[in-house]
Amino acid sequence: MKKALVVDDNASVADLAKRLLVDLGYEVAAAVDFSEARELLATQTFDLLVLDIRLREFNGLQLAIEARSSRADARIVVMSGFDDIALRQEVEACQATFLKKPFTQAALKAAVESAMG
Repeated sequence: MKKALVVDDNASVADLAKRLLVDLGYEVAAAVDFSEARELLATQTFDLLVLDIRLREFNGLQLAIEARSSRADARIVVMSGFDDIALRQEVEACQATFLKKPFTQAALKAAVESAMG
């Protein structure tokens, strides 16, 4: 079974993403902050990371870069409630897929499919 990690400091967003990914056939772990996510990444392997751009004092892109350094083939979706060209370019530079919040199941599925190639 494919494994995904959802990282969002908003529990309701994390729960929604987790439920939708389970419906898409993923085994899903969730983290509410950067430190918890780093611990999970250090001990488990994930096929997909779904990260919020804002993780309190850290940035989800930092986590994406860190994940890529240990696993070059990591598939990443970066979520944000903000949508601008500069942010999308930063996400693309990290070889990740951008997902605007709030999102629907169809939007999350499309982002996951795009990230998974």
